Amino acid sequence: LLVSNPESLVRLQALERLAPRLLEISRGLPGLAERLLSGEVVEPMAIKRADADLVRSAWWGAVAAGLLEPDGQPLGRRLADVADAVAVATWGFDPDRSAVIALGSWGARDLLTTSDLDALVWFGADVPTEVAEAAVTQWLKRWADLPMKVDLRLRPEGRFGRLATRASALETYAEQHLEPWERFALGRSRRVIGAPAGLEQVRALAYPEAWSAEMKAQLHQMKGRIERERSGGTRDLKLGPGGSDDFAWLLGVGLLSLGSQARGVAADAESRLAALVESGRVPGATARDVLSAHHRGQTVRQLRALQDDPDEPWPPSPAKLESMAARLGYASGVALIQAHAEDRASIRAAWEAMARQVLT
Repeated sequence: LLVSNPESLVRLQALERLAPRLLEISRGLPGLAERLLSGEVVEPMAIKRADADLVRSAWWGAVAAGLLEPDGQPLGRRLADVADAVAVATWGFDPDRSAVIALGSWGARDLLTTSDLDALVWFGADVPTEVAEAAVTQWLKRWADLPMKVDLRLRPEGRFGRLATRASALETYAEQHLEPWERFALGRSRRVIGAPAGLEQVRALAYPEAWSAEMKAQLHQMKGRIERERSGGTRDLKLGPGGSDDFAWLLGVGLLSLGSQARGVAADAESRLAALVESGRVPGATARDVLSAHHRGQTVRQLRALQDDPDEPWPPSPAKLESMAARLGYASGVALIQAHAEDRASIRAAWEAMARQVLT
């Protein structure tokens, strides 16, 4: 088959250089291997049931498609589409009285294969607590053998609270305990399935009419603590200066500063940046630059997660570095490293400008 189909050989050779772990995974998933050979891997798979092999093939196929099509749909969005389809296929409760709400990188449709699926499972006030808890427990069991993990720790009370979030309990929690960082987390919320009222309530809590000086001070302190305590140092692709965490803070704090005007803004980065440009918080050119820089940075993070040492930003093998550079459209590994440094500098500068504008 490889001899008769040169395009298949090119695809496999590219993946072997970029992400050898992905080829190893495909050997255990015949459906994925066939799609890699045929080229169908670039097309999304339909998921109507939570069959483990089907979901694994769709999940890792989305990764392969994201790596093989640099000008196509961003990898994070492809993975979010797979996660959404699984959530819809596995949710078994009345969608008029419940909602699965994606948070964090899932909500923003900016996933990596190392990402948890942060979520909040909302129920109307008429659903008894025991019934809601049982529904979520059963739903989580359906994810047990799948390649992604649902994480409900961002729900009210964290791991000490109930799995299910009822509307009345959420309102009470907001009145008594909701911290600014929780509003920050709830801002990247997106309804995957269920009642629109769930997302409307979450968004209203995330974005109060106006934010207070106390909220500003607490967020400023929190960001400072994160930077002081980061374990990976300045090279950390997520928490280092100009990493994906700075990008999230740029968008999150910027939207919080808009108050209730931000409630209708979609959770994806493009929509959030557009709102910040429209409000005058971020110049249009800066928004375009940081969005492109972020997508490139996320691709680097995903590639490193599929290579030999994901804790380091660059592969020790010159051949792998050159393959990564070619995938990202650079003439050499040296050019990639320089451009990555410039990308991170632009994101850091945008975040610092936002912090000066709305946190001080």
